[in-house]
Amino acid sequence: MGDEAARNRLIESNLRFVLKVVYEYWRPGLPLMDMASGGCQGLIKAAKTFDPDKGFRFLTYARSSIAQGVIGAMNDHKQYKHESLDELIYDDESETSEKDLLVSKDPQGEEVAFYNQVRDLLNHLDDRERTIIILRFWHSLTLEEVSLRIHITKETVRRIESRALRKLRWAIDAKDRETEERCKSLEISGFPGRKV
Repeated sequence: MGDEAARNRLIESNLRFVLKVVYEYWRPGLPLMDMASGGCQGLIKAAKTFDPDKGFRFLTYARSSIAQGVIGAMNDHKQYKHESLDELIYDDESETSEKDLLVSKDPQGEEVAFYNQVRDLLNHLDDRERTIIILRFWHSLTLEEVSLRIHITKETVRRIESRALRKLRWAIDAKDRETEERCKSLEISGFPGRKV
């Protein structure tokens, strides 16, 4: 839109919608003001590039940009980056957390080890790849359900998932090669090791 005054009115009249999007993502412990700021930046970006002649409603056009700004603020929050994996893997109905497993009196060492292996593998992915893999394979959401949840197209979800799976396969292969080398090293040093 070339008319700056009209663009400013468009932004001001839709600030309430930014808060609506923010509260869809906000949880206790997340930086509410930073998320609101990120959402407003997304709104401003959308207002600058919006073309009413293309037939889209402004909020339909702006929602993705607002959500990206909100998610960007969440990802910049270091504490959230650490906790988000717990929140995604252990959903709201789960009574078990990584901390619970570590302090449990019951022998759940295998479960803790499995969780740590999952965390190590997922650390090879960026935030969006990690979220999609967890939602798809841990929570069994469809491509369409994931696309609606994180506000991108189904085809984009499919493309990011394929890229993430390639990264994970590479990470697993690298770990297997490292294990193989360690076994060979143990055998050379006089330890039995694994037959290779």
